[in-house]
Amino acid sequence: MVDKFCYLGSVLSSNTIVDDDINSRLSKANVAFGRLSKRLWFNHGISTATKVAVYRAAMLSSLLNGCEGWTLYCHHIQKLDQFHLRCVRKIAHIKWQEHVPNTTVLKICDISVIEAFLQNAQLRWCGHVLVIRMDDSRIPKQVFYGQLHHGSRRPGGQYKRYKDCLKSTLNRCGIAPSKL
Repeated sequence: MVDKFCYLGSVLSSNTIVDDDINSRLSKANVAFGRLSKRLWFNHGISTATKVAVYRAAMLSSLLNGCEGWTLYCHHIQKLDQFHLRCVRKIAHIKWQEHVPNTTVLKICDISVIEAFLQNAQLRWCGHVLVIRMDDSRIPKQVFYGQLHHGSRRPGGQYKRYKDCLKSTLNRCGIAPSKL
C-alpha cells in the first residue's frame, strides 16, 4: 500500500488530489525548458513564431499531458499560469522589471493563457469520449451522467468533482450543460 505512485508519467495519489501530479509536470517542463535555453530561447537568430511553436509542441505537451481528467482549483491554475507566463516572457525577451502587462506579452507571442488550453483539452476530451464515441450502455458514461438516488455530500466546504469543473467550463464558454 502506497499513498502515491507514478504511472505512465502521471502521479496518482490515494486522496485524488492533483497537486503532486502538477508539481511533477511543472518540474519536467521546467527542466525541458532550461535545456533549450542557450540553443533556442536566447538565440536571437530564431524567430519568435518558431520559438512559440517549439514551446507549444515540447513544453505545453509535457506540462499538460493528462490534464483532461484533472479537477483543478484556482491555485492550481495560477501555478500553471505563472510557469506559462514566465516561459513566454523569456521567449519574447521581456523581463518582469519592464512592467509589460501579461496580456501584451501573450499578444506578442500569439498565444493564449494556460486556462484556455486546459478548457480546450477538457472540452475536447469530454466531447470525444462522453458524447460522440461512447455508447450509452458503457459504465464510464453511465457513471458520468448518473446521480445518487439518496444520500448527500458532507456538510461544509465540498471537494470539487470533475463534473463541477466541467459545468463551470461549459458555463464560461456559453454552452448549456444540458446541451452536452
